[in-house]
This record gives sequence, C-alpha cells and structure tokens, in this order.
Amino acid sequence: MSNVSRLALGTAQFGLQYGIANTTGQVSLKSVEQILHSAQESGLDLLDTAPVYGESQSVLGRVGLSGWKVVTKLPGLRENILDVTSWTKKRMLRSLQELQLPEVYGLLCHKVSDLLGPHAPRLIVALENLKQTGYVQKVGVSVYSPEDLDKLLPVFKPEIVQIPFNILDRRFLSSGWVQEMASQGIEIHCRSIFLQGLLLQSAAQRKPYFNRWANLLSRWDNFVVSQPVAAHTLCVWFALSFPQISRIVVGLDSMLQLSELIDSALSAPDVSQWPDLETFDEDLLLTMRWRSE
Repeated sequence: MSNVSRLALGTAQFGLQYGIANTTGQVSLKSVEQILHSAQESGLDLLDTAPVYGESQSVLGRVGLSGWKVVTKLPGLRENILDVTSWTKKRMLRSLQELQLPEVYGLLCHKVSDLLGPHAPRLIVALENLKQTGYVQKVGVSVYSPEDLDKLLPVFKPEIVQIPFNILDRRFLSSGWVQEMASQGIEIHCRSIFLQGLLLQSAAQRKPYFNRWANLLSRWDNFVVSQPVAAHTLCVWFALSFPQISRIVVGLDSMLQLSELIDSALSAPDVSQWPDLETFDEDLLLTMRWRSE
C-alpha cells in the first residue's frame, strides 16, 4: 500500500465546525464534493465518519460515495436500552440510509466501555450479526488509552482499532500495543496526528491552557523551525514512518489542505529516528479534557 493510499479522510469538518485551528467553519457541500473527487483521483479510498459528526453522514450521502470505503461508528449505549440487538441494527440502518450505502467497510464502537459493561455480550453478538447479514465488513472500536486495550482484548478481538497517535502521543507504541495488534492482523487506524490542530499553531496562537506544557511545545516549535518542511508535513511523515499503522485519518476543510496532505505523503522519507517529544500527560493528549481558557 502506497503512502497516499494509507491516508483516510476524517469527515467531522464536513458536518460541523471542528478543531481548535478551524477558522472557516463547516465545509460547504460543493467543497466536500470537490475534495472527495480530487482525493479519490489521487488514490485515497477510505472515509471515517460518525453520527455524532453533525450532518457529516447525510452530506456524504448527498455527494455520493461510489468507490469509497466508509468507516462509521456506533454512539454510546444508554444504560436503559433493553434490546441491544434491535438498537444496534436500527443505528446501523440509520447510518446506511444517511450515507445512501448498502454496507460499510467498518463499524466501530465509539465507547470502549460499551464492550466491557453489562451490555457487552449482547452488543458483541449484535456486531457479529451485522457482519453476517452483510451490512458491515469489519467491526472494531475507537480507544483512547492503552489501558482500554488491556481490558478489551481478553474478551473481544476487534478487526479495526482506531487510536490517537502523533509525535507527542506515542502511548500505544511504548506500551507495545501497536506491535501486538499488527502481529494479530488487526487494522490500526490512527487519528489526531495534528493533535486537533495544536501542533500546527504557533506559540502566539495557543490558548493559555497550554502554557503548562510550554517547554515541550517549545521543543516541538524548535524542531519544526530546524526542518525544511512545514509542521503539517512533519506530522504526516511521523505517522507514515510506522508501517504497522494501516490508515492515517486526517481531517481537512479545503482543497489546499488536501493538496498539502497528498504532497506530504508523496514526499515522505524513510525516517526511523525522531526527536524525543513523547509525553504521557493525558490532560494534553486527550482533547476532551482541554479547557477553553
């Protein structure tokens, strides 16, 4: 698989305003159509979406998805759901209707806790039923920490696992899970390679919340300045330098960003050594913990 074909388009920006570096808002329908057409012509074939991404799925359905593989997600299960099988199928059919597709390539549980809680046995059966009935090719889960996999893998083997991964966040690599999942034939899809845009911002653009990591981020800034390419290219190169990672999910909101992404993938060198910028501080790595100060 080429570096370009390892890229996957994240579609949150197609359905809502997403990312701290987003200054343009939700992408227009015409722009989505242009982006998907150009991306497909360049060799991309996978889209990552979810019902929680606003209008993303219905936008994709209106544009048309011929030739695309689509990965979507199940929203979190509520505790009061009595018929998990029925709920799971209804959610899947709703997504297929919005996407205007007969099936999707992948279906991920958005909350790993659903596969570990009281509904887990019925949910796992429901996921297998969706595969057997032809609605889904592969099932999996989106996780946030290596500990999620420590708990999950003994009871459920996903076919796709989506992880956060970037030059600051190497927790799944350091824990050995990247190597282990690859050895088990699990597709690894990584997200957050720009850390929701934080790694693309200058020091002056960052909010005061990030001052506590000023030293680490300054080292990143200095590394970027020392290189002949831009920050976004370095982020792409870092993710591509790990062959165990099957897909790199990248969100974008313009044709220019798509062109830059493809150029970065095409120019990626064979790099095995990166500066030590790793941190395990989840207040920085998990974007849902960020405060708006």
